[in-house]
Amino acid sequence: MQILHEGLRPTRGAAVTLLEVDFDGGRATSVAVGNVAAALLNGGEIKRIAADNGIVGHVMSRPRELQHPCQPDTVLVMHSDGLTANWQPERYPGLSQHHPALVAGVLYRDCTRGRDDSMIVVIRRTPP
Repeated sequence: MQILHEGLRPTRGAAVTLLEVDFDGGRATSVAVGNVAAALLNGGEIKRIAADNGIVGHVMSRPRELQHPCQPDTVLVMHSDGLTANWQPERYPGLSQHHPALVAGVLYRDCTRGRDDSMIVVIRRTPP
Protein backbone atom coordinates (compact mmCIF):
# COMPACT_ATOMS: atom_id res chain seq x y z
CA MET A 1 0.00 0.00 0.00
CA GLN A 2 2.88 2.34 0.75
CA ILE A 3 4.29 1.86 -2.76
CA LEU A 4 0.89 2.76 -4.23
CA HIS A 5 0.69 5.77 -1.92
CA GLU A 6 4.03 7.11 -3.16
CA GLY A 7 3.21 6.38 -6.81
CA LEU A 8 -0.16 8.12 -6.64
CA ARG A 9 1.12 11.34 -5.04
CA PRO A 10 1.13 13.36 -8.32
CA THR A 11 -2.46 12.26 -9.09
CA ARG A 12 -5.89 12.89 -7.57
CA GLY A 13 -5.34 9.76 -5.48
CA ALA A 14 -7.45 6.64 -5.21
CA ALA A 15 -9.44 4.38 -2.97
CA VAL A 16 -7.65 1.03 -2.77
CA THR A 17 -8.52 -2.36 -1.34
CA LEU A 18 -5.90 -5.10 -1.50
CA LEU A 19 -7.16 -8.57 -0.71
CA GLU A 20 -5.40 -11.90 -0.74
CA VAL A 21 -7.67 -14.93 -0.46
CA ASP A 22 -6.15 -18.25 0.57
CA PHE A 23 -8.99 -20.72 0.11
CA ASP A 24 -6.83 -23.70 1.13
CA GLY A 25 -5.56 -21.91 4.24
CA GLY A 26 -9.04 -20.72 5.20
CA ARG A 27 -8.23 -17.03 5.45
CA ALA A 28 -8.27 -13.76 3.60
CA THR A 29 -5.94 -10.82 4.29
CA SER A 30 -7.01 -7.28 3.52
CA VAL A 31 -5.59 -3.77 3.54
CA ALA A 32 -8.09 -1.07 2.54
CA VAL A 33 -8.08 2.72 2.36
CA GLY A 34 -10.99 4.75 1.03
CA ASN A 35 -14.46 3.97 -0.17
CA VAL A 36 -14.15 0.66 -2.00
CA ALA A 37 -16.50 -1.74 -0.22
CA ALA A 38 -15.55 -5.40 0.10
CA ALA A 39 -17.35 -8.34 1.64
CA LEU A 40 -16.84 -12.07 2.02
CA LEU A 41 -19.93 -14.23 1.59
CA ASN A 42 -19.65 -17.49 3.50
CA GLY A 43 -22.86 -19.39 2.84
CA GLY A 44 -25.63 -17.08 4.05
CA GLU A 45 -23.33 -14.96 6.21
CA ILE A 46 -21.65 -11.74 5.16
CA LYS A 47 -18.41 -10.36 6.57
CA ARG A 48 -17.89 -6.76 5.50
CA ILE A 49 -14.23 -5.78 5.29
CA ALA A 50 -13.29 -2.60 7.11
CA ALA A 51 -11.42 0.16 5.31
CA ASP A 52 -9.42 3.00 6.83
CA ASN A 53 -10.34 6.57 5.99
CA GLY A 54 -8.11 8.41 3.57
CA ILE A 55 -7.02 8.76 -0.02
CA VAL A 56 -4.08 6.73 -1.26
CA GLY A 57 -1.62 9.26 -2.69
CA HIS A 58 -2.75 12.11 -0.44
CA VAL A 59 -3.79 11.59 3.18
CA MET A 60 -3.36 8.10 4.51
CA SER A 61 -2.72 6.80 8.00
CA ARG A 62 -0.67 3.67 8.52
CA PRO A 63 -2.70 0.94 6.76
CA ARG A 64 -3.93 -1.98 8.87
CA GLU A 65 -3.61 -5.55 7.66
CA LEU A 66 -6.66 -7.54 8.75
CA GLN A 67 -7.25 -11.30 8.73
CA HIS A 68 -10.65 -12.81 7.92
CA PRO A 69 -11.77 -16.44 7.95
CA CYS A 70 -12.99 -17.90 4.69
CA GLN A 71 -14.18 -21.26 3.45
CA PRO A 72 -13.60 -23.02 0.13
CA ASP A 73 -17.00 -21.74 -1.10
CA THR A 74 -16.45 -18.13 0.01
CA VAL A 75 -17.40 -15.50 -2.55
CA LEU A 76 -15.65 -12.12 -2.58
CA VAL A 77 -17.64 -9.05 -3.61
CA MET A 78 -15.90 -5.68 -4.05
CA HIS A 79 -17.55 -2.52 -5.36
CA SER A 80 -17.16 1.22 -5.60
CA ASP A 81 -19.48 3.70 -3.95
CA GLY A 82 -21.60 3.75 -7.12
CA LEU A 83 -23.45 0.88 -5.42
CA THR A 84 -25.17 1.14 -2.07
CA ALA A 85 -23.15 -0.65 0.58
CA ASN A 86 -26.15 -2.02 2.45
CA TRP A 87 -27.13 -4.83 0.06
CA GLN A 88 -28.08 -8.00 1.91
CA PRO A 89 -27.26 -11.50 0.62
CA GLU A 90 -30.38 -12.98 2.24
CA ARG A 91 -32.43 -11.07 -0.37
CA TYR A 92 -30.81 -13.33 -2.98
CA PRO A 93 -30.97 -16.94 -1.78
CA GLY A 94 -28.59 -19.12 -3.77
CA LEU A 95 -27.22 -16.25 -5.88
CA SER A 96 -23.65 -16.73 -4.65
CA GLN A 97 -23.66 -20.23 -6.17
CA HIS A 98 -24.04 -18.77 -9.67
CA HIS A 99 -21.41 -17.41 -12.05
CA PRO A 100 -19.65 -14.29 -10.68
CA ALA A 101 -20.84 -12.23 -13.68
CA LEU A 102 -24.46 -13.00 -12.77
CA VAL A 103 -23.85 -12.01 -9.14
CA ALA A 104 -22.31 -8.71 -10.28
CA GLY A 105 -25.15 -8.08 -12.72
CA VAL A 106 -27.86 -8.63 -10.12
CA LEU A 107 -26.13 -6.35 -7.61
CA TYR A 108 -25.71 -3.68 -10.27
CA ARG A 109 -29.35 -3.97 -11.32
CA ASP A 110 -30.69 -3.70 -7.77
CA CYS A 111 -28.16 -1.54 -5.93
CA THR A 112 -26.71 1.06 -8.30
CA ARG A 113 -27.08 4.62 -7.10
CA GLY A 114 -27.37 5.92 -10.66
CA ARG A 115 -25.41 9.09 -9.93
CA ASP A 116 -21.87 7.76 -9.82
CA ASP A 117 -19.68 5.31 -11.67
CA SER A 118 -19.95 1.70 -10.56
CA MET A 119 -17.25 -0.93 -10.32
CA ILE A 120 -18.11 -4.45 -9.19
CA VAL A 121 -15.75 -7.42 -8.87
CA VAL A 122 -17.01 -10.85 -7.82
CA ILE A 123 -14.55 -13.69 -7.26
CA ARG A 124 -15.11 -17.26 -6.22
CA ARG A 125 -13.07 -20.39 -6.37
CA THR A 126 -13.59 -22.48 -9.48
CA PRO A 127 -14.92 -25.91 -8.50
CA PRO A 128 -12.37 -28.70 -9.13
